[in-house]
Amino acid sequence: MKLTSKIITILHIMFTYFISLYPFIIQNKSYDYLYILYFLVLNFTWYIFESECYISYFVKKLENNKYIMGDDHGIHDIEILIKNKELINIHYNIVVILFSISPLYIIYRSNFGNLFYMIIIYLNIVVYSLNNLLKNENSRNIIRKINSFIVVIFIIYYILYFKK
Repeated sequence: MKLTSKIITILHIMFTYFISLYPFIIQNKSYDYLYILYFLVLNFTWYIFESECYISYFVKKLENNKYIMGDDHGIHDIEILIKNKELINIHYNIVVILFSISPLYIIYRSNFGNLFYMIIIYLNIVVYSLNNLLKNENSRNIIRKINSFIVVIFIIYYILYFKK
């Protein structure tokens, strides 16, 4: 693995944990709005990048300039840096759980939004979790399309609601 890829991967892991733990560390309502928007845009990018994290895709492309987006849904950058598969699975499961809890905690803590807002976030989390649990690629594609639809609806709502 190239040094640049290793540095990006280390930053990727650090950023992932920071974003996952943000709501439990920092309490700022202004940032909370941005966090929720980031969370939804991130979910939408997974659809655009064919279930790949854009950072992982970038590292895969650095390592192999012939790499085609969506060919490998694994977290290749982390797999090269951390050799222990069990440790990788633990890392992945922790991140998925934190990413599932964090947005709901922010909504609860910041007391913003209404029932529709909370339902959309919850649906997004359920769909996100299903996408991570399913092994069948056709099912995952359907889930990703549903997720992107939910995210687009929420972003429109978000813009209209917070514009007031």
